[in-house]
Amino acid sequence: ILIVPILVLFFNSLTQSAITSFVSLYAISLGFAGAGMFFSVNAIGMISSRFIMNRLVIHFGEFKMLLLNSLLFFISVYLIGQVTRMYQLLFLALPAGFATGAVAPIVNTFLIKRMPESKNGIANATYYAAMDIGYAIGSVVWGIIAAFNGYRMIFYLGALMQIVGVILCLAQMKIYRLK
Repeated sequence: ILIVPILVLFFNSLTQSAITSFVSLYAISLGFAGAGMFFSVNAIGMISSRFIMNRLVIHFGEFKMLLLNSLLFFISVYLIGQVTRMYQLLFLALPAGFATGAVAPIVNTFLIKRMPESKNGIANATYYAAMDIGYAIGSVVWGIIAAFNGYRMIFYLGALMQIVGVILCLAQMKIYRLK
């Protein structure tokens, strides 16, 4: 039951690394000025998720919220690959940030709650390892893909990674009848 949230976090970090590493270059390639503003709007989304996500998780359940935020991130990242105007990119920064800001704490809390207190260090190490490995692999792989297929492709493939997370969440919810 612990592997699915870890994989969702890994895929989330893998996709987030495409944004962190390449959205500025993507914006410049599209002729947009002020691409750094994306990260300010993205941060607002991340911070805002922290204010309401705990109540939503309590009400709807961890897996449902992982599922919904993975879907939100999928839609946002896929549409980032479609933008033609700077305002579209800025608009998508908010839900992308919200989803990313929600997934990480849900997974961290999920792991800590399900491990014996004496193993909280292992839970945190697993959490950070999944995140760090996702960012490290993503930055390298997305760079290679961008070099051969352009920036849009990394956002499409990053969105696909979120669909993998969604499928894993749905499977685990069905198997364990989780909410």
